[in-house]
Amino acid sequence: LVRGLRPYQLDELGLASAIRLEVDTLREKHAVRFDLDTSQGNDRRWPQTVESSLFRIFQEATANALRHGKPTFVRIRLEKDSEGLRLEVTDDGGGFDAEVTWTESGSTRPFGLFSMRERASLLGGTLTVESSPGSCTVVRAVIPVDGQENFLGA
Repeated sequence: LVRGLRPYQLDELGLASAIRLEVDTLREKHAVRFDLDTSQGNDRRWPQTVESSLFRIFQEATANALRHGKPTFVRIRLEKDSEGLRLEVTDDGGGFDAEVTWTESGSTRPFGLFSMRERASLLGGTLTVESSPGSCTVVRAVIPVDGQENFLGA
């Protein structure tokens, strides 16, 4: 259980490489085309809290897409821009009414979406979800990191 709290890949390889390894595993398990772009943050290392949170958001967003959206295509993009470190997971599945979902409460409340939003918020970031029934879904997390990057071996 303890090993599952922080994947070893993050400590050993960093966020971009850990995501690449996870996508390789997903490609083997699912008949879905994955497009991955981590070119804007390849060798950068970020604070452990940022890497852990974004990795978990990535995992939850892709799991939701595969479980609920039934996509044929999932695109994952990780980049550093003027707002911070940005992770986007886009799928071409069936979509859902994102506005209604955020207002649900009790047992119908989508725990995964709210946990992703909380992870981003705890680091001063944002999480947005763009979706509607019959259209693609975009999950976007942005975590401010200016002045926090460590270039390990880069």
